[in-house]
Amino acid sequence: MNESYRHYLWSGLGLSFLVMVVLAYVGVRQARWMAQAAQDLDLERVQKGRVVYVQQCAGCHGLQGQGGTGPALRDRTLLANTPEGVLFSVIRSGIPNRLMPTWGVEYGGPLTDEDIRSVVSFIRQWEKNATVVTAEPFVPSPERGALIYAAACEICHGVDGAGADETRAINDPFWLQAQSDERIQSIMRFGYPEKGMPAWGDVLSPDQRADLGALFTAWRKGERVQAVNNRAELLAGAIFSLENGDEQSARVRIERAVYGVPSAVGQILEKILLDLRAGNSQSALDALRTLQADWPVGDAGLGASLFVQHCKTCHGVDGEGGLGKQLQPNEFVQENTNAKLAEFFRTGRAGTAMVSFSNRLKEDEIGNLIAFLRTWQK
Repeated sequence: MNESYRHYLWSGLGLSFLVMVVLAYVGVRQARWMAQAAQDLDLERVQKGRVVYVQQCAGCHGLQGQGGTGPALRDRTLLANTPEGVLFSVIRSGIPNRLMPTWGVEYGGPLTDEDIRSVVSFIRQWEKNATVVTAEPFVPSPERGALIYAAACEICHGVDGAGADETRAINDPFWLQAQSDERIQSIMRFGYPEKGMPAWGDVLSPDQRADLGALFTAWRKGERVQAVNNRAELLAGAIFSLENGDEQSARVRIERAVYGVPSAVGQILEKILLDLRAGNSQSALDALRTLQADWPVGDAGLGASLFVQHCKTCHGVDGEGGLGKQLQPNEFVQENTNAKLAEFFRTGRAGTAMVSFSNRLKEDEIGNLIAFLRTWQK
């Protein structure tokens, strides 16, 4: 090869090598720049997500994601098995018929998609030190068992297990002491078909049968158990019974409603029972209708703490409003009866952050909360 060409060849090779080194260097630096930019973006999102989370989510899920009204989010199992897309979707569109409302702007909520991505990033950064959250164990309740008994067993075995014409009393401590818990559960599950006792294994869940077992355990000890009845339903049922000329059923429902009510309401119900015993059905019916409109009756002092626990995040500490409506004062509260407000608490308002509280608040607690809201309307 001519010496002059060889010179050009080596120069070209050297230049090519230099270009490759420079490109490699730039590529490495660019990768580092991109990685740093992505890290800075993630950090910015986490910081922004923290602010949004504290403002909108901590009231239900806890400041540290430990849970509260809503489930724990700082849960290793949840974070390991839930893709970011699922977290985004749940926050954006909510979960129907649960306490998780919609938060996305397109669904009537206050958060943009970028806000939601930031919250997801903030929640995701808990994964490295999250703990395993276990569900609270089921504890059988004799009071729930009494409700199940009244609905499923009373027609054959009598009120409070006292027996009926063709069935024995099962609220008998001596008989119950002779039966093991396992045998009682087997009787409920498989029945005694030849004696007319149906099998309840396919009708009642294991937890419901466990609640009944707790009731029978209390009876075995000679304890009296009162079912925690929905008094609004009892009042409605008593009105229905009287409108159809069934005074006996009306008395049974009112007697159940009396247990545990405030003394003033108890006196009204006792007066209604006296009217029924005296044959004054119309007077009793009129009094029941008036009481139904005012039900539930509650304690404003107890309602104040319930408001702080369940409502202040959306409606403000002093009911000034925020994510939710202003409540001090509020025309909706002023214009509706206690009964209608109680129904509103139980059902919520579809498409808004006002979700159903039927699984969070008992009837008496709803009454206490309504009584507290009434103090802001004066």
